Order: sequence, then C-alpha cells, then structure tokens
Amino acid sequence: HTVTQLISNADIAMYQAKSRGKNRYEFYSQSLAEKSRRSMDIENQLKSLVCDDEFFLVYMPVLDASSKVVGCEALLRWNSPALGFVGPDEFIPLAESTGLFEKVDFWVIEQSIKSFAELEGLFSEDFVLAINISSAQLSSNRVHLFILEMLNKYKVKPESIELEITETFGVEQTENVLHLLRDIRSSDIKIAIDDFGAGHTSLMQMIDYPVDKIKLDKSFIDRVSGKNKTEIISAITHLCHLQNVTVTAEGVESLEQKRELIEAKCDYLQGYYFSKPLTMKELKVYSLSTDFSI
Repeated sequence: HTVTQLISNADIAMYQAKSRGKNRYEFYSQSLAEKSRRSMDIENQLKSLVCDDEFFLVYMPVLDASSKVVGCEALLRWNSPALGFVGPDEFIPLAESTGLFEKVDFWVIEQSIKSFAELEGLFSEDFVLAINISSAQLSSNRVHLFILEMLNKYKVKPESIELEITETFGVEQTENVLHLLRDIRSSDIKIAIDDFGAGHTSLMQMIDYPVDKIKLDKSFIDRVSGKNKTEIISAITHLCHLQNVTVTAEGVESLEQKRELIEAKCDYLQGYYFSKPLTMKELKVYSLSTDFSI
C-alpha cells in the first residue's frame, strides 16, 4: 500500500532469487516474508547472545567395522530463549554470511577440546573427536593458532582431533587454503572432508587435497545402496585407500546397510542405526549398554 512497503517486499524477493543462484526471478509471498523475518531475528540474536548460555554440544558416535566406538563428531545445538530451538541449517549459513562464524566456531572448538578427556574416558585411548569448522575459517591462519592454543590449554594430543570441512569448500579452494590445510596436518591434526557426494567436487580433486578422510554423505549413500550398486562405494573406498585416505559412511540406518558398507570396505560408520546425537549424559549411558557386533 506504500512505495516503501513495495520496495521492501521486492527486496525480499530479490535476495531469495540471489540465494537460489541468481539469473532468475522470485515472487514475493507471505511465507517468504516470514522466512526473511526469521532470518533477521536469528541474525540479531546471534550478534548479542552469550554462547555459554544458549549453545550446547551433542556427540554422534563413530564406529569401526568391528562395531567399536572409535570416536565422536561434536555437533552444535542452539536453544534460544527468544526463538526456541534453532537448527544448524538455519543459523550456520547466517553466521557465515554475516561474519559471525568465528564467534561460533571458536566456542565449538574450545568446548569440544575441553570435553575430550571425559569422552576418551568413556571409550578408548585411541579415541578421535571430530569438530566441524566453517569453510570461511580457511581464509586465515587464526583458526589453526586457536586450535593449537586450546590443545595446549586442555592437554589434548593433536592426533586426537579431526577437523571436518564441508565438501563444498572445494569449489572455492585456492593455494592459500591448501597451504593452511597442509599446515594443520603438519601439526598432526587430522582433516576430513564432510558431505562428499552432496556438492560439486570430483573424487579426483578430493584425493589431491591434503586430507586424511572423506565422509560419504547420507544422500549419496542412499542413492548407491542396494543390490548392484555397492560396487560404486567399493570403487571409491579402494581409490581412497590407495591414497592413504580413510572413508566414513554417514547416515547408516539399518543392519542391511551396515553390512553392505562394511563389505564395500568403508573404514568407519555413523548414523541413526547406531545412535542419534547424544548429550554427554546420554553418551555415558550409551557407552555402557550398546552392542552392535551383529
């Protein structure tokens, strides 16, 4: 009903078009406006929140082919008094696009490393903790220096930590990024490429990166699981093993799927068949009562 409102609505539609790949058009709608307001509210809350008050970690167990828990992936959760539960798929992209990713990542890194001794006590001495970091962190050496500082502070061995970087970072990789990854690995910290099969990077590109592990995305696993298709996973794992790169299969949801992936020589497995992400309290119960040796 006003020029200001018209321009505001057009602006919302424009940003939707840009977020979907540009060179396209989008119509304004009430649902789009609600989504835009939700994003704005999340951004405002991110700017002002005290991480210790609203963030918490959960842990996704990682098992080897013998069904032994050999590690966990630390996952961030946010329960906001103002917004309720905010999913990572909502706030992580916003944190990256607004420059707030370092505040989030550094909190996750410190809390994860701080919890390592307790996690190791539940499982084994060769336990590895995986920590997700934003690919935006790969533009500088600050994250590497901070991790080294936290490892020293909490007396954790570098080889016990694995950094997970989303597979889509590969489409923007530069020599500076590769140099940073090499520096991190030279500190004995492991590097894993997450969500392989969901982005745009080829397997050959992935093997050229200085990494220790690739994690096959659940959507990829679902597409190639089943009769006459596990040979695809076998071929991928074989190629990775030739390069001394290990393979984790994500999203395992059934005994049949577990057996197929072990037959395909996947080194590690994780998914709801074994466990959902657990709080530390739940993980303590899990460590005492679980047997997946079938």
